[in-house]
Amino acid sequence: MSVLLMLMLSGISVGKEIYYLQDKVLDESFNFTCSTQTQLNHVNVYKTNKQNTSILMHVYCKHPACQGPVDSFIGEPYRNRLSFTGSLKELCITLIQLTEEDSGVYWCRYSGIDKTLNAIQIKSNETTVLLVKNQDC
Repeated sequence: MSVLLMLMLSGISVGKEIYYLQDKVLDESFNFTCSTQTQLNHVNVYKTNKQNTSILMHVYCKHPACQGPVDSFIGEPYRNRLSFTGSLKELCITLIQLTEEDSGVYWCRYSGIDKTLNAIQIKSNETTVLLVKNQDC
């Protein structure tokens, strides 16, 4: 077993990254959080498994200072199962009706443009490993 996997299973941090492990069974709900200290106006939520990395959701602010409402785009097959609450700096995400295919690593990347028009990208320091299994196992 790799050292990183053992650390993830322990729920401790590696550098500034924090790894959480959640065991779920079919049809349960899964909650995780994306957060940042820096006010940026875009966040992508990703899921990685051994086949690929996919974007589950893109959330963004229309107002440059992110003081107004946020808009979102939720990709298939998550459109009817994924929701979020909170501000862009502290986004609480819920995925319902879990399937075994939902197992994977979930993480977020924030992006925006600073006052000097430089592009900024920041990975949220919280990463969640989800394992969905059949209740009979």
